[in-house]
Amino acid sequence: MNTKKILLLHPPGWSLNYGGPHLGIPIIQGYLKANNIPCIAKDMNIETAISYNFHIDQSYIKKPFDSVDADKKYFNLVREMKKVADLYDGDWKIKSGFSFSGCNLSSPEHIRSFSKNRSPFTDYYENEILPLIQEEKPLIVGFSITVPSQLLSTFELIRILRKSNYTGIIVIGGNTVSRLKEEMQLDWIFDLIDYVIVNQGEESLRLMYESLIRYEPIDTIPNIIYRNAQGDYIYTSYKKIDRKDLTCPDFTGYPVGEYWGINYLPIISARGCYYGKCEFCPIPFAWGNGGFVGYDDPKKILNFFIESIDRYNIHNFSFVDEAMSIGKLRQLANLIIENNLKIQFDGYAMFEKSWNSKENLALFQKAGLKKLHIGLETIGHAGRKTMKKSNNNIDILDYLKLFKKYGIKVHLFIMVGFPGTSIEDALETIEFVLGHRDLVETIDVSNFVYAKHTTVSAVSPSIEQENDFSLDYSYEVKNENDLTFSDALVLARSLESVVIQKEPQWTNPIYRMRSTWVD
Repeated sequence: MNTKKILLLHPPGWSLNYGGPHLGIPIIQGYLKANNIPCIAKDMNIETAISYNFHIDQSYIKKPFDSVDADKKYFNLVREMKKVADLYDGDWKIKSGFSFSGCNLSSPEHIRSFSKNRSPFTDYYENEILPLIQEEKPLIVGFSITVPSQLLSTFELIRILRKSNYTGIIVIGGNTVSRLKEEMQLDWIFDLIDYVIVNQGEESLRLMYESLIRYEPIDTIPNIIYRNAQGDYIYTSYKKIDRKDLTCPDFTGYPVGEYWGINYLPIISARGCYYGKCEFCPIPFAWGNGGFVGYDDPKKILNFFIESIDRYNIHNFSFVDEAMSIGKLRQLANLIIENNLKIQFDGYAMFEKSWNSKENLALFQKAGLKKLHIGLETIGHAGRKTMKKSNNNIDILDYLKLFKKYGIKVHLFIMVGFPGTSIEDALETIEFVLGHRDLVETIDVSNFVYAKHTTVSAVSPSIEQENDFSLDYSYEVKNENDLTFSDALVLARSLESVVIQKEPQWTNPIYRMRSTWVD
């Protein structure tokens, strides 16, 4: 019987102030185990923080919220992490990971150069990961790079692995890698790794494993990039995973219960965004052609809830779908109620007609829906139409009142500076949320940035070759009446300051750790 394994690693650099892990690696592990492929998964992001005893426990989060006390707790951790980072001439941020002073994380050359240095993670790599690899001798080591800040820590560990004479297959994938698939085709990268997997990696990783076991060629496997013997980079082909092959996550090997704040488990019921038309949003690209893969079976989600409760005694779940489908959520909610499951969950939604329904909200409340995260962006109908938001002529206030009536909290995403919107639009939006603060739980205020793989015709992105790993760009406006990038940035920060002054809990990171789960 074959006992060779795949080692799946989530690198340091993902935000620490979530109450649960990122979903990428557990989804792949769930798929591989369903196909009888042995694997080991490690969340190195939280484990490195645990190794330094950087943590905010559940009991602290559950006590009555005090913004002054919360800031003290949070910024004490900020200072402790900075002390560690100072030893390596860098900075380690709770939300965006570690980087060295002078290192530009958008520069491939800087990633190449600085990944040779020792970091706050080196001891953990050498004392925890290397012995694991030497003992298990995995056939494949795979890294899921979700955000650009994970590139530096990933390539540091890969260098350590190669220096330790690990000769197995090293693969990198994830959202960031998928969006940078052309930029990843560099000799120094492929001197260290063997393959890049783009878009949905589950099937590609399975086929790669099976081919290696049978000593068969790999060059026909979809969704991979490799360098051939002539030094040419080959992208095989795109293939969408079949809906029937979708699996729920498996968190084996993850320190469930030890994440910051009140712990939950993430779940996904659809791959991609069913709407996919918002002009500023790059999410559809990362899922591949068409941007939408399909829905999972609600019965599978129900079984995931039941198994998670039995295994981890966790009753909190967070849907990370780009936007939850009302129809599928109705099916799932009925199953939850029929099976008398006592759970709480939150998720992302859009201001669509089906959410303005007493029948739907009563059902979802009974099933355990606690909070919705919704892209308001701007309150003005004209601005929402410019952004290609769905149902831009709806009355947002009607929705918020109905959510409040059914005990469903709301997080609003606000964006200023999108071409075609004005300072007055931004001010009106902030005045609206502050004027209805009893209907709003938390918010984010951000400025428009030009995302890679989007097309916003009213601006020209400022793309610099030395920053090839950038996923977001500044820009030049084509219409003199539109806000410049720098003006939009200043406006967003100014409005956020107003919000912090008047409703400090709305943006407070510790308040967010409790917001969904504590009434």
